[in-house]
Amino acid sequence: MPWRGRYDRGVLATLLGVLLSGLLTAARNQPSVLEPLAVALMERTPLAMANWLVEHLGFWARPLAMSGAVAIAMLAGGLLGLAVPRRSGGRREALLRGGLLAVGALGSCLWLVARGSSGAAVALLVVGWAAGWWLLDRLAWPPSARAVAPDAPRLTRRAALLHLANGGVVLASVAAFLALADSASLRLALSGGYPKRRFFPFEPPPARKAAFAALPEAIPAEVTPVNRFYVMTKNVTDPAIAPDAWALRLEAAGRHATLRYADLLALPRVDRYVTLRCVSNPLDGTLMSNGYFSGAPVRRILVGYAAAVRTATARWSPWTRCSPARGWSSMP
Repeated sequence: MPWRGRYDRGVLATLLGVLLSGLLTAARNQPSVLEPLAVALMERTPLAMANWLVEHLGFWARPLAMSGAVAIAMLAGGLLGLAVPRRSGGRREALLRGGLLAVGALGSCLWLVARGSSGAAVALLVVGWAAGWWLLDRLAWPPSARAVAPDAPRLTRRAALLHLANGGVVLASVAAFLALADSASLRLALSGGYPKRRFFPFEPPPARKAAFAALPEAIPAEVTPVNRFYVMTKNVTDPAIAPDAWALRLEAAGRHATLRYADLLALPRVDRYVTLRCVSNPLDGTLMSNGYFSGAPVRRILVGYAAAVRTATARWSPWTRCSPARGWSSMP
């Protein structure tokens, strides 16, 4: 088989492995196996570019990092496909290719596991790649089609453009699937958790548009509706937290207190205007706004449940066990 066919087969086999591992991680309420790669891409994205994407694309900017991770995985899978030993090759060539394949696959798996990916998801990724390679070897490239005639026509420009377009469609489809599989609601549903729900009725007052009628449209509204906050997050995979598994733990001067959702809902609610600013907002940025929120202030919780905060420093951290692979994680 020519090198182009081996590379294409490795790319398609990678897609199968990514899809299988994505289903496993969604069912186990875990992040995607490619999340470390997507995080590395986000960390290396210039801040100005990231802010531009967030402001202009909003929610649709979220799958970009995962799309880049899938593209890099497809490239790596295609290169691994080139290293698979050929049936017509000699023993020395088989050993060399097999060694390169083993080193590349093992190095990739160890990097993913070291950066936080689930070992089971990584293993399923490898199994899916091997299964995809075998299926394509039996179905898409039968023995009669492996031999290439000396006078076979070369790849035309139109055919190359079609291949690129098809690859873009496949990449977009896989990225959309991963974005859906990584959504908190779906992962909670597949893992037997609870979907997102409203804990109490709350309708914030509308913005006073009359006071801002004479201002340019580029200036943000006085009050941003609550449902427009947190539309975009820099998390590749948002934690899927079931209400029964969430708790607020307080520590102060050796005293401990643990609050559940029922305890917080029993506290008196306060409606308050709050100005929030994104940590990545530049000096001339617009990633900040005013909102009208309802809930129990953290200061009141600390005073009510940890009186020792007056003489000692208090620490608070909402925590939950997001996944067995990632352990306990703190959420500010």
